[in-house]
Amino acid sequence: MTKDFVHLHVHTEYSLLDGLSKIGKLFDHLKEIDMDKIAITDHGVMYGVIEFYKKAVRESVKPIIGMEAYTTNVDLKERPERGKFKNFHLLLLAKDKLGYQNLMKLTSIAHLEGYYYRPRVDRKTLAKYSKGLIATSACAQGEIAQSLLSGSYDEAKKVAEWYLDVFKDDYYLEMQRHDYDKYIKEAEKNQVEVSRFTNLGFQLKQQFRQARPGLENNLLEGRLKRQEVLRKSKIKMKNLSFF
Repeated sequence: MTKDFVHLHVHTEYSLLDGLSKIGKLFDHLKEIDMDKIAITDHGVMYGVIEFYKKAVRESVKPIIGMEAYTTNVDLKERPERGKFKNFHLLLLAKDKLGYQNLMKLTSIAHLEGYYYRPRVDRKTLAKYSKGLIATSACAQGEIAQSLLSGSYDEAKKVAEWYLDVFKDDYYLEMQRHDYDKYIKEAEKNQVEVSRFTNLGFQLKQQFRQARPGLENNLLEGRLKRQEVLRKSKIKMKNLSFF
């Protein structure tokens, strides 16, 4: 596998009830396919980061520390009844030590102050701790995708503009090709239009939840062999100063 290929959206067993990849087996498989960089982006938590980082160092693999955060459209301390608020997904990657520190702050605040069904942060908190982070619009549960799926193209553009204002050149639209083609086809088409309107770059990727495709109910058969393509990529992995 090409050295330029990097999985940036990866769920381990620390994504409870979601990730299937045990960290040890994940790195065993990386050696088999000659991959020397990998990210960890578990749902809302960083519980697996230390184990992941130590294993990566032992295996001479470059660890990219991240998290798939939960964001909300209300104040993180509010607890409205179900149906009167929304939670979204947002992928965050630390590009330096400050970014790593801000990831820890965000997940701590999400658990200690924002936990309501999920460990959440709001926009105000996200903007405050955005330095040193790369953000992508995440999966079909991302804020932009949800706006598009509900038919609100103008709202999706507003969301994209807000994130672009906060993260500048470190914000990307994420597109995934999973088995729910009919579900996301229209959102994907409109994300391209959002990109044209905002001049945002893309990350084309698959969520990585299983180290060996096909072992468990064929949930992600063949996913690992598909490439992430960074179009108009300002993210150059060799330039990221992970410590």
